Amino acid sequence: KAVVGLTDAVQVATGSRHTCARSKSGKVRCWGTSYYGELGDGGAMSSQNSTTTPRDVKTLVDAVDLSANFFHSCAVRGNGTVVCWGYNQNGQLGDGGLVNRNVPTPVFGLSDAVAVETGNKHTCALRKTGQVACWGDNGYGQLGTGNKFKSITPLTVAGLDGVVAVTTSESHSCALRKNGEIRCWGNNGSGALGIGKFGGSYTTPQTVKGTAP
Repeated sequence: KAVVGLTDAVQVATGSRHTCARSKSGKVRCWGTSYYGELGDGGAMSSQNSTTTPRDVKTLVDAVDLSANFFHSCAVRGNGTVVCWGYNQNGQLGDGGLVNRNVPTPVFGLSDAVAVETGNKHTCALRKTGQVACWGDNGYGQLGTGNKFKSITPLTVAGLDGVVAVTTSESHSCALRKNGEIRCWGNNGSGALGIGKFGGSYTTPQTVKGTAP
């Protein structure tokens, strides 16, 4: 069945218990449960605050990209800034704190983003420069910063440039470079980094076998 009241959606993103859609005009609407503020509507952070029809995300009217995962969501605004809302106990909202947010909250120090990707407990953004910045949980090195310390603000992924797309998952991240090379970092327990072996975790980008120019 069609989602009620949505007629101009151009992008949809799903979290664990919520879903969000971006409209052609730049508005974002979400539905589902807002236990941690996932709906972004300023309402109660409670399992009782649920909706089966879309609600407007508060104050967000100029989104150009959208991502949701687990219990948080993020959007790139037309001016290149990024806002996030929902669960923040690992710093995945990037606002410099660890407080859950029920309205879109600016990511600290990021003003040139073109795309954003949310993992379970971390987030990454592609910048106009072709670099990638990540923040949040880093227990497997999924921020790509050369260590496993989490960060509540964006940090540049080490030694990575010329990126045209980025994606994130539960505990690893990957980037596609303009020369066709793919680099991944984070948890490799199941071989998800594509480096030709299983096991371990990598705190800096590793080239996926067969993608180097």
